[in-house]
Amino acid sequence: MMKWKALKLVGLFFFFFLLASCGAPQKEIRDSNKDFTYDKLYPVTESVATSDYGIQVTGYKIVKDTEDLPAIIVYYDFNNKTDDDDVMPYDIYMDAYQESNIQDGDDTLYEADLSGKAYDENETLFDNAFEVVESGGSIKAATTFKLRNNKHNVELEYYDSDEEYGGTIELNIEKEITGDSNRL
Repeated sequence: MMKWKALKLVGLFFFFFLLASCGAPQKEIRDSNKDFTYDKLYPVTESVATSDYGIQVTGYKIVKDTEDLPAIIVYYDFNNKTDDDDVMPYDIYMDAYQESNIQDGDDTLYEADLSGKAYDENETLFDNAFEVVESGGSIKAATTFKLRNNKHNVELEYYDSDEEYGGTIELNIEKEITGDSNRL
């Protein structure tokens, strides 16, 4: 009889423990669709230049990459100021950085892979980065980077093929954030 009471008490305790844990707050599942306003073009008119090249960023758009994560497409005009007729936008170094809440010390943004609508609509501009631009000529092009968060701006640094610093352009991606965002 004593064993039965002890067993009932243990069972009752276990039952209340389970009941109490059912009411515990659940971890919120993030919906990255609320983190940005996707597929909206934001115009920019910022320029940087070296003695050989000129770059004018004309806009950017936040899209989803192939991993369904946020990425940025940067649209720009490339101007060849050299006497060479075999220069490509790809000859410049465009590095992107974004601060992060992760204390890993890495703020570099890496190239994003796109597919579907985001890629199809911009395929020509992506390909233009590998097109030859004659002396004095220019071409419209685009590139992509994976985003780390929606809290910090993106900084684009430019260098020419001789590693001459061309300048930095800062993109304020906070205006991309939707009203109900949890901020990454």
